[in-house]
Amino acid sequence: MSALPLLPVLSASPPPVSPVIPEDAARLEMPVTGMTCAGCAARIEKTLRDQPGVVAASVNFATARATVGYDAQRTTPQRLGEAVTALGYGAIVPETATVDIDAEQFAAETAAQSDLQRRLMVAAIATVPVMIVAMSHGTIPWFATAAAAWFQLALTIPVLGYSGAPIFQSAWKALKHGGSDMNVLVAVGTLTTFIDSAVRLTLISPETHAGHGVPVYFEAAATIITLVLLGRWLESGAKHRAGAAIRNLLGLQPPTAHILRDSGEMEVPVAEIVVGDTVVVRPGERLPVDGDVVWGESTCDEALLTGESVPARKRRGDRVFAGTINGTGLFHFRATGIGRATVLQQIVQQVRDAQGSKAPVARLADRVAAVFTPFVIGLAVLTAIAWLLFGPVETRVGLAVQTFVAVLIVACPCALGLATPTAILVGTGRAAELGVLFKHGAALERLESLTTILFDKTGTLTQGQPEVAAVERIGAATVEDVVRWAASLEQGSEHPLAQAIVRHARSLNIPLSPAENFQSATGLGVSGIVDGYTVQVGQPAFFKPSSPEQPNDASSNSGQTVVLVAVDGVMQGSIALADAVRPEAAGVVQDLKSRGINVAMITGDHPHTAQIIAEQIGIDDVIARVLPGQKSEEVRKRQARGERVGMIGDGINDAPALASADVGIAMSAGADIALAAADVTLMGGRLDRLPTALRLSHATMRVIRQNLWWAFGYNLLMLPLATGVLAPLTGWFLSPMIASAAMACSSVSVVLNSLRLRRA
Repeated sequence: MSALPLLPVLSASPPPVSPVIPEDAARLEMPVTGMTCAGCAARIEKTLRDQPGVVAASVNFATARATVGYDAQRTTPQRLGEAVTALGYGAIVPETATVDIDAEQFAAETAAQSDLQRRLMVAAIATVPVMIVAMSHGTIPWFATAAAAWFQLALTIPVLGYSGAPIFQSAWKALKHGGSDMNVLVAVGTLTTFIDSAVRLTLISPETHAGHGVPVYFEAAATIITLVLLGRWLESGAKHRAGAAIRNLLGLQPPTAHILRDSGEMEVPVAEIVVGDTVVVRPGERLPVDGDVVWGESTCDEALLTGESVPARKRRGDRVFAGTINGTGLFHFRATGIGRATVLQQIVQQVRDAQGSKAPVARLADRVAAVFTPFVIGLAVLTAIAWLLFGPVETRVGLAVQTFVAVLIVACPCALGLATPTAILVGTGRAAELGVLFKHGAALERLESLTTILFDKTGTLTQGQPEVAAVERIGAATVEDVVRWAASLEQGSEHPLAQAIVRHARSLNIPLSPAENFQSATGLGVSGIVDGYTVQVGQPAFFKPSSPEQPNDASSNSGQTVVLVAVDGVMQGSIALADAVRPEAAGVVQDLKSRGINVAMITGDHPHTAQIIAEQIGIDDVIARVLPGQKSEEVRKRQARGERVGMIGDGINDAPALASADVGIAMSAGADIALAAADVTLMGGRLDRLPTALRLSHATMRVIRQNLWWAFGYNLLMLPLATGVLAPLTGWFLSPMIASAAMACSSVSVVLNSLRLRRA
């Protein structure tokens, strides 16, 4: 089994809607606590961008993380954290690279959820009797007295003073810094109701309202706080479930490991393992870090990386990976990848980057959320003034207060802020569980709209493990000479065809010589000095037209790839290589065609070979003998025709095309540079995960659109109702209590709708 390359942490070409962090800038992942709506995230993001030395910043409300690119000479993570805390939020700043920031964030979120639950319980216990008194409407004589009103006041004070304290504190800090958010709306609305009722209770004589009680609305203030807390508690639980993918991946790495030191075997925390340590793995244990086997042999379940259900055999010299499960054998391995350098941690980082990024579809919601709260406050003030001026004389003050509070409470920027990031959070997490890694949210969106997908051939549509099928000699050279010259030159190459020639030479026990002055003409062939001779190995196009007679294309006609071998300018032979088609390739191509997607194969191979492979798979559009630069030109040519192009490949020569495509898709067994240039990675080199990626893209975008329609539609429906604009025709007014319940339901419904993607 071929070793899996380390997955790159950063995208080579991040999407424009995510923070573009220059390569020479430092990067900070900083969890932020205390955010309650998209307005909070927008305010923190603006503050971070305004800090000296910050070159890029993005804050994601759903993941509660800030991603910052900064100049380490001008600022520090501590200063950036202080800028966030100055706004009234919490910031978890990693002190060192070894700090488990995920564990700290999880602990902080758990503590916050517990505190929220306590405040909710106090609010609920106090609000229920207040509601009972208020809802009796005079049917119980004592409830219609001033004493009962004072009783409501006494119970409402702890609801606002204790349970609602974080809301009022956050609102005050937001106003103090010239901002506004959901907390401001709730605080202004509840305080208006509370103060109005308290003034009525203390200044109006109870005798004036004999038999009807004092007209107070403490139940509205208490109920609003209780329902807001209930909504946030449900929302936090749903968001916690949405982030399960990351926690599940992190849970694959054991907390401790057994290593061999001078004093013998000892158990240490995984964070204390250093490169070069010898790690002991017993049967059934998970591997703590990446490394190379130095003693013993066993099998490892690598399904999380490769998707293969059959355990991989591990012997001396084989590579092993953190999070995989040892079988029945005992072996030792030398640690080569620790901390964030393990494949597992890089998968986690890639999933986290995708979950923290913003899809282009989120732009509208972000723009609306940025001005939503000031707009709602203005609308509430205008509504109150209108009712004071034009309402019935006997009820105009009460209606002005009621509509003012209802407008403030019913408006919900939270639903807008959660619509996109929660869907991306769940969608990319589910994709990771199914073996598809999205590098950013924009890839999720663009994948859905592809009209054309270009496939590389070798290693993508084929197994990528070609074998030598035949060797032909010319003149005095022997077959062994042809193989020895070619393998000696190719032994330093990573190309699948080169590796196949080297494997063939070693299987025949042919001794190889070192190659000097190695040069590569990408996509054509290689040359160098072997045993004092100038050796060239490559396609026919690699050689000058004046070269001696070359072998015919009979091998190409059978679907084999032919490379020629020349020594000192004289053709000495040819090597035919066969690469089996992936068994799932034809089904994948048929699936894409059924979706209306145009499918084409683009390869540097011989046209006859490419055509035969394409016919086996069901591809009609074939572009052969294409150089790497021409692959990207083909992508741009199709884009110029209005096509949305996806490119899928696995080799270094595919990197330019992957970067040029609307969506670059890499096979995880491919070269690192191909993975770096791609937007989507199919783990384990499984081509049949491409339809999975497409289905998840469609499902996620469908949920995002549903969320946005609900968030916008909710506000378009509820805000007019809250203003009382329909009252002259229907008599309908929106109670502040109903408004608070509707507001809480809107946010929770968006998150619950996103959670449906966990079953995709």
